[in-house]
Amino acid sequence: MSGFFSLFLRVCPVFFPFIMGIIKYRQLNKGLKLFFFQICFWVFSEAIAIILSLTKGENTWYLNIYVPVEFLMFALMYAWFLKDIIRTKYFYIIITVFISYSIFNTFFIRDFYLDNYYLR
Repeated sequence: MSGFFSLFLRVCPVFFPFIMGIIKYRQLNKGLKLFFFQICFWVFSEAIAIILSLTKGENTWYLNIYVPVEFLMFALMYAWFLKDIIRTKYFYIIITVFISYSIFNTFFIRDFYLDNYYLR
């Protein structure tokens, strides 16, 4: 029973915003749609993490994909919300540098199957 309860607690914080985003999607502005895509990515990531943990699969490799995608989604969302304060080209430069470093880190500094502590 405690396994089910911990699984529920793990999924519950993302499930409600996910359902509300589906219901209210047409009413969301571009920034909130970007945030909704972030929530969809979290739901997808949690599903993969749960499947990997239930099958006793190795899941550290997944962070090498998760971290750059999560950063991309957050940066695009912030670029939209802060477009009047900070030029979006600066966000695109930061995104390019971070994702380039992520790829370099994954294949040349750390092994793909190790947790990427450097990026996180």
